Amino acid sequence: MSFLALNPAAGQILQGHINQSQRCVVLLDSSGSVRGKEEQVKVLLKKYAPLLVITFGDHKIERHERLEKYKPFGNTPMRDALKYCMDNQLPAKKVYVLTDGKDTGSKTTTVQLIEQMSHSDIDFEFVGLDK
Repeated sequence: MSFLALNPAAGQILQGHINQSQRCVVLLDSSGSVRGKEEQVKVLLKKYAPLLVITFGDHKIERHERLEKYKPFGNTPMRDALKYCMDNQLPAKKVYVLTDGKDTGSKTTTVQLIEQMSHSDIDFEFVGLDK
């Protein structure tokens, strides 16, 4: 796993990691703590066209083949969203996690998540959304 900071040159940062021939899923923080990054996120999603977008925010985890609306709101169940990816069939084993990194609403503990991730074949790459 790796962590990248998203900044105004984010397209250049991600370009080396995502390409059109690589099948990927994006796990997208849609909680209130990333409010103000909506346009930046929409541009990245349009540019890289993931097979699936999974949003997590306000205690909900939702699958989207195409993300029509993105309005950050509520709590951040990030550990639950990571667990969801490992518990469910995904169309790709590469998952880019776009988040500010704060978890404010998960039922899954850090210890439980680390244990499950140590046995998972999913490659998570974390991209930091900063304020």
